[in-house]
Amino acid sequence: MQTQRHRFYYEHRWSTFGVWLALLITAVGTALWKLNAREFQAGLLILLPMLVYLLSHQLLHRKHPLRVPKELCVAFLLTSGVAGFTLVRLTDPTELLGVPLVFFALLCFANCALISTWEDEVDRHHGQTSFVLQYPGSRRMVRILPFVIMILALGFASFEDGMRRTATLCAAGSGGLLALVDLLHQRSGRQLARVLADGVLLTPVIAWLYLHFARQ
Repeated sequence: MQTQRHRFYYEHRWSTFGVWLALLITAVGTALWKLNAREFQAGLLILLPMLVYLLSHQLLHRKHPLRVPKELCVAFLLTSGVAGFTLVRLTDPTELLGVPLVFFALLCFANCALISTWEDEVDRHHGQTSFVLQYPGSRRMVRILPFVIMILALGFASFEDGMRRTATLCAAGSGGLLALVDLLHQRSGRQLARVLADGVLLTPVIAWLYLHFARQ
């Protein structure tokens, strides 16, 4: 099985590189076209901890049993990116969507932790550590977390209004969908489940499209 997988990666390495290069050029081009100076500065602030994470977790401490779980690091980096780019667009910092940001961080952690439960054999094969490998007793907690996020987000949404309520409802939707992906991952296969797990974090796009077309 491992030999077949390695052969597949070897045969498709150039096509994969081409897709990656196209995405990189598109992302850089869009950033140069759309982002202003303050947003570039926010991006540079996030670049430093990202480089520290890559250096620590992929090189220096790749197999260290006491390193900070990669799931926590990824959740921190993604949430920092969302918070940073949100702050530079707001005229009043108190408008920051604090509660939805907390739910987003939890969703990012749940996303990465669930993927680790599905791919624990892959992590072992590559000599990687993960949250579920470092803390084996956390496996059930990780699988329950999306349900907890969904229920808590629905509860908070009932006390919010405006964009905070919309963002919190998006978090509830992502939590429910993430739980569904986990329940069906054995039937769908871990590769498809991983793609779907990342896709469910895009529920705010639905709200954005609705608000965009509703204003026209």
